[in-house]
Amino acid sequence: MQQEQANFHACDKASEGLKAEETKSSSPEQTSLPRNSGNPDNSEEAQETIKKRRRRSSKLEIRSKLIKVKSQILKRGISSFYSSPKQQRGSAPNNSSRRSRYIGISKNNTHWQALINIGRTKKYIDIFVSEQEAARTYDLYAIAIKGVKAGLNFNYTAAEMIDGIDHYLQHGKVMISS
Repeated sequence: MQQEQANFHACDKASEGLKAEETKSSSPEQTSLPRNSGNPDNSEEAQETIKKRRRRSSKLEIRSKLIKVKSQILKRGISSFYSSPKQQRGSAPNNSSRRSRYIGISKNNTHWQALINIGRTKKYIDIFVSEQEAARTYDLYAIAIKGVKAGLNFNYTAAEMIDGIDHYLQHGKVMISS
């Protein structure tokens, strides 16, 4: 009886070892993001790593929705879009290094990521080097998905929003105003 249990445990351990080897060989190649030290070469390297990650992820498709929003702005004569303050969680004022002051943005290691809630599901938008770029991208996705009454991070005039939509439709990325 004891020998049967010992053989059973030996078989379990052997199968666990095989499973661990299978997961190691079948997992996609992991890329680590370089630390951003302010060095321009390092920033270019970070941008290349981000581009590689963007190719692997499936993006939310918002082009058709942005075209509809643009026509709504022009037809209704909407003059501006207003930001809404981010609701703070917890009692401690922004003590986490991962929290952003913008809606839908959090820090992921050394980069900022943008996420948006659709229904009860969080959808990943993308990762960015700067917090403001992530926040402006979130705003564009929020307008596309939630409509003209979406909670935004920045105030926009109708002309700025139309320019941002046009830039996204032409270039596939958000225009960053400096």
